[in-house]
Amino acid sequence: MQKVLITGHKGFIGKYLLSYLQNKDLYVFTYTEDIRSIHLTDKIYDVIVHLAAKTSSKDILENPTECFSVNVSGTQSVLEYCRKAKCKLIFLSTSAVYGSLNSEKKIPEDHPLAPKSIYGLSKKISEELCEYYNQSYQISISILRIFNVYGIGQKPGFILPDILNSLSSNSPLVLRNPDAVRDFIFIEDVCEAIFKSIEVKGFSVFNVGSGKGIRILDLVKTIENIFQRKISVQSEINTIQELSYSVADNYKISNTLNWKPRISIEDGLKKIQNEK
Repeated sequence: MQKVLITGHKGFIGKYLLSYLQNKDLYVFTYTEDIRSIHLTDKIYDVIVHLAAKTSSKDILENPTECFSVNVSGTQSVLEYCRKAKCKLIFLSTSAVYGSLNSEKKIPEDHPLAPKSIYGLSKKISEELCEYYNQSYQISISILRIFNVYGIGQKPGFILPDILNSLSSNSPLVLRNPDAVRDFIFIEDVCEAIFKSIEVKGFSVFNVGSGKGIRILDLVKTIENIFQRKISVQSEINTIQELSYSVADNYKISNTLNWKPRISIEDGLKKIQNEK
């Protein structure tokens, strides 16, 4: 069986992925130290799934230096490990690398990258490091650009859990960009995409999204209908540069890995409701 190491296993995606992979025919390990100082041990892994990163918009704005240190230097440290150990890397990136879009079209993987946030920029630079290490050292690397992942147990600081938090606390929901269109992908579908990318050789980039967009205000209405409760919405001046339209073209991953999202936004929300 292959040995798979997960970095960032205590995060939202990491917790689910750890449980998911442990039910597969794999030996699964976790890394608990500072990702910027990962080093070779007596365990040599076949695959590293690199999740460890700073992701909170608020934290990143307050400390961009730490964001770059963890996200970029941490990735470079993992790449060095992969170079020495000759193991495959699965790097979780983000749809934020695409930046602002000129039209309401689904985003393919070959769309130009022009991130408008520190987080997106840190992931873009990390992707460039991945490509360099692949070209220079022939490391197999799969980059997965995750769109708006959601699921049970996700902490506030992201769109959907913020809406649910307002719902449960009966407090006003403050939206900076209520007309923005987003692509929400359930955590279980993300885990399946990661698992299916383990066997991919060479260098590859895949969008991981549902391929369906929903306006944030329409998402609020959908949540109100499912939970049978009303949410008070307030608009706020947008001080954080965000995309107005972000929907994945997921043809490549569907065609290459035979992966398709199984859980619609409505079904995903019902799963969350059943856990409340």
